[in-house]
Amino acid sequence: MPKARHTSYNLAFKLKIVTDAEAVENNSRIAREYSIRIAVGGLMLCLKAKEFCNDPTFKVSVGWYINWKRCHSITLRTKTTLAQHLPNDLEEQTVNFHQFEIAACQRCGYPLSRIFNMDETPMWFKMPSSRTLEFNDSQTVPVKSCGAEKRSFTVTLTVAADGKNLPPKVIFKGV
Repeated sequence: MPKARHTSYNLAFKLKIVTDAEAVENNSRIAREYSIRIAVGGLMLCLKAKEFCNDPTFKVSVGWYINWKRCHSITLRTKTTLAQHLPNDLEEQTVNFHQFEIAACQRCGYPLSRIFNMDETPMWFKMPSSRTLEFNDSQTVPVKSCGAEKRSFTVTLTVAADGKNLPPKVIFKGV
């Protein structure tokens, strides 16, 4: 597995981005243009607001957070990705497969308790946030990550044709 590449930016590049962002009304276009995206949640925003504020009496509350988002036309959005599309005739295909499977079991004399379906599901040690703060008019919400989300383990889920669930099994890489 290739190592995640860490990108660092020099001061001139950072200043160019800030200058470009100040020149436009909505800097989400600038962020897309430079491919600079990190997931920012409400807690992170509130902590940074408190950190940047010089007023010791400033209190970050849920009300402040909601009003700040409304004032800056920002909403909490889910990242957009290319999703898998299910076939239009999925239900028909499922019924046809069940009929085929039941006929094959009867023809060969297999009991349903001896026929299994197993699925391997990847799970990640570090799940990147799928929600971030984004401007209301943005159509896509890409999120950059550090690459640690690639470290995973596998969980197998198994069910018998008669409906009995077997206990899940966990598989760790290299173990």
